[in-house]
Amino acid sequence: MWNFVAPPRVATFPVQGGLLEGAIQATVTKNTKNNQPNQPGCPCQTAMVRCIGRLKSIMRVYAHWLDGTYRQVSTGVTAQQPWSIEDQRAEAIIKTLALFGGSFVLSDVQVVDSPVLWKLFSLDAFQKYIRSNPDFLQLIGRPMTVRSDRRWAIATSGLERALKAGWIATPMTDDRAVLELSEALILAGPTGDLDHMLAERRNSPDLAALSGFTAVVRYFSSAASQVSEPPAERQQFTFYSVLELALESPDLNGIDRQHVEATLAMVNRSIEDPVDRIRRAAVLEHLDLTSPQHLSIWRTVVQAWNVAAQKSICETGGSIGCMPNSPPIGAYVDQVNNVMFTSPVKSVGVKQHLYQKMPEIPFEWDPADLSWADLLRISEDGRCADARSRLRMAHFQENHEGIIQGVQELGNAIAPLLKGRLKPPVGWWFWALGPVVLRFGLPEAPVLGVALFAGQLGQRSLVWAVNKARDRMIAAGVVESAKRIGLSRTQ
Repeated sequence: MWNFVAPPRVATFPVQGGLLEGAIQATVTKNTKNNQPNQPGCPCQTAMVRCIGRLKSIMRVYAHWLDGTYRQVSTGVTAQQPWSIEDQRAEAIIKTLALFGGSFVLSDVQVVDSPVLWKLFSLDAFQKYIRSNPDFLQLIGRPMTVRSDRRWAIATSGLERALKAGWIATPMTDDRAVLELSEALILAGPTGDLDHMLAERRNSPDLAALSGFTAVVRYFSSAASQVSEPPAERQQFTFYSVLELALESPDLNGIDRQHVEATLAMVNRSIEDPVDRIRRAAVLEHLDLTSPQHLSIWRTVVQAWNVAAQKSICETGGSIGCMPNSPPIGAYVDQVNNVMFTSPVKSVGVKQHLYQKMPEIPFEWDPADLSWADLLRISEDGRCADARSRLRMAHFQENHEGIIQGVQELGNAIAPLLKGRLKPPVGWWFWALGPVVLRFGLPEAPVLGVALFAGQLGQRSLVWAVNKARDRMIAAGVVESAKRIGLSRTQ
């Protein structure tokens, strides 16, 4: 199944903080003129902290598609049909990032309105994984209420926002189920009996969702989780300011520019109070979503809102999904990490481009087939951990050959752990990890994941990337599939 040639091993040494941080420390920290080690706060020590911070942000994703409103408007899920193929793709990408040692940043609203997140936390195996790998998820939020327990304030800030708005986007059999539980959780405080609250709702038709939601709150209010506030000096964005920012992009032209201008004009025309103009809920009150034009405007507002949420809490680039008949706002104003969309009907053409343009490493299975127990075993395996550390270091150094070697070494380390346990793939999908293409099988749900983790660090627009790098696999894949994500109008 695996056919990799193991690359030469790189000499490493154990240090506090991990192999990777140790390598950086050894590189950056030097003796002073008096032959004394650098003290905290000196330039070299500060540089080391910056390096470690940048390294930890590599392969870190803010997933727009985990937002309940983004998910609902892009998939059309209902209470009667609560799951979609896009949710399966989301889970596949989450597992892929876990496999290669990446991580996700979450906003507080995603806690209270993300069925994909709830489903993950309803799995005992995922909870074991996240307890062993707490860096995989980081919640960043601004508390709405001053509380003595700051962690609890951050963990429940999304709940308070939802209660203030009076709604969540996720379709439920009982539209008030999550809001009522949110109110009970906040009233009970950090010492409340969450199990008792769930038991009181055991007859709810939405019990599975409520259980997952409660598990998310429980986890992020625990000391084991990664919870923080954004820096006080960090600029706060709104969907309105993001749309204005998009208009400043020289890449925004044609129909896409007309659409953004029309969206802002509609908001200005319909909402007199400037305070309300920056609220997506206020915009929704003036839209008839049975109208294709209004639905397109709403999709644009939702995209811009997620870009604003991302840029307000972290530097991490976004992972965007498919929004039909709406320009990809994130691609015009941000450094997009990746874009997820269905593969074109004539998939052979994309495969041919991939074979011609970039080195390809085949994975004859789909990461979505891995269980969280598998991923936990991989993350705890010493050989796999070392390989992932070297892969992250290669990303940090923008070492293309190192990235290829790192992927190969990780593959060789994983192979014995999965031998004979995975079925041959039916379909396929791709993940571009810097200069190397990772080709996976994906039974019954082909998806093309184009990741811009490395080699694209200076690009602020996916459109710009396509125009400037047509001879690369990423460009070839996106151009061929442009109609699937609405980018063809800008070419």
